[in-house]
Amino acid sequence: MLFFSQFLFTSSTNINFYLYKIIKLWGTFAVIQQINHFISSIYTISFSLPPEIILRFFGSTLQCGYLTSVLCAFILTLNRFDAIYRNQFFPTIDREKVFNYFIYFCYFYAFIILCVYNIPDFGYYFYLQTLSFQYSVDQNRWRYIWEYENKSTFSILIFCLFIYLNIFFKILLLRTNAPGKHYKCSDIKLLVPALFEIILTLILEILWEYWLEPNSESRYKFVILNFLYILVSGTNTITSFLILKEVQNTAKTIFNCKKKLTCNRISSVAHY
Repeated sequence: MLFFSQFLFTSSTNINFYLYKIIKLWGTFAVIQQINHFISSIYTISFSLPPEIILRFFGSTLQCGYLTSVLCAFILTLNRFDAIYRNQFFPTIDREKVFNYFIYFCYFYAFIILCVYNIPDFGYYFYLQTLSFQYSVDQNRWRYIWEYENKSTFSILIFCLFIYLNIFFKILLLRTNAPGKHYKCSDIKLLVPALFEIILTLILEILWEYWLEPNSESRYKFVILNFLYILVSGTNTITSFLILKEVQNTAKTIFNCKKKLTCNRISSVAHY
């Protein structure tokens, strides 16, 4: 987590295009999740909890990081789909402006989630009895927000999975028809980690919905799902790092090629 944070916020690569911004935003919210899970481990070790209002705040930032990461994955999916089909759909739209609006919406969405989960009726707390995050056991209104969370996340992830599979097979088809010309290993590297992350998060949502009963008192189920939640957050961070690193390497290669080409042109002009 510390390594990725340092890489994320101190990277010297000057890339300003929206793909990099989306992935960096995704990684930022992944780090937020990791910080909250780290804090919950301190609660477990010390076997003590802070006041409820502090617990609720940390729970809200955890959900903010999780739900906004899903939204970032959705935006990244649209970006990759648009790139692989070379802007065939809605070609007159300004891509940079649209995706920048998506990024602004992510910040707005994160703020709304943070506010909603700080409402006591929708509080998301860490319980030492189950060693996991849960909605308030003293309230029933959390079911409304839970339904929204589960259904919206599940719908987004299913859509992302369908699109990613479409992209994956599209790349394989293009590589088969024109091997080594346009689509190289780097294209697959950008897809596989994100695809794995989407599938893992879908499994978590399915287990939350169908395996864990609303009034379950099974500590083992809560512990297993909380461990999977931590795993999803961790792989989210790793996925963001891998994709971000690949984008940076590609950008550096392009920049060096352009720089070399410019130098060659200058040399040619000077020669003549």
